[in-house]
Amino acid sequence: MQKWSQLLAGRMLLLIAMVAGWQTAVSGAAHLPNAAAHIGTVVINRNDQFTTNVSVTLTLNAVDSGTGVAKMQFSNDNETWSVAEKYRTNKVWLLVDDGSYPAKMNTVLKTVYTRFQDGAGNWSKAVSDSIVFARSSADVPRNPGGLDRTTSAGGLRQRRGGGREAQPVPDPGDDQ
Repeated sequence: MQKWSQLLAGRMLLLIAMVAGWQTAVSGAAHLPNAAAHIGTVVINRNDQFTTNVSVTLTLNAVDSGTGVAKMQFSNDNETWSVAEKYRTNKVWLLVDDGSYPAKMNTVLKTVYTRFQDGAGNWSKAVSDSIVFARSSADVPRNPGGLDRTTSAGGLRQRRGGGREAQPVPDPGDDQ
C-alpha cells in the first residue's frame, strides 16, 4: 500500500509543478520508489532564450528528503553522460556546436540534460532545459522576450512594438 501512496504523491507533486507554471520540464517524477521526495530542475543562463556562447551557466535545484542529493551528471544528447560530480547549485557547461543548422538558418535549439543521484545511489530520470544557440549576435532578435516579434500577415513582415518597417515576405510558393 505504501508504494501506491508514494507513486500518487509523486504524480501530485508533478501536477502541482505544472499548474504552478514551471518552465523547466520536471519529467518522470514517479520513477523512483521515493519519487515524491526526489525531484530536480535545470535552467540555462537564468532562463535566457538565446546565447551566442557555447559556454553556459546551469542553475540546478534538486531535492531528496530521504538520503539527500549527492551527485549530478550532464549530457548534450541524453545518451552520453559526463563523469558524476558532487551536487552543486551552479555549473558551467559547454554546448556542442557541430556546425549543423537548419537550412537558411543561423540558429539551432540546444538542450542540456541533467540527472541527480541520491545518497543511496539511485539516479533520477533526466530533466532538461533548452536555449537557442545563434552563430552571432546579429542572429539574435533585438527583444526576444517582448512584443517585438516578427509575424507574417497579409504578405508583409511586420514588427510589433515600433520595430522595423514592414518588409515584403516571399510567397511560400516562390522558389527564391
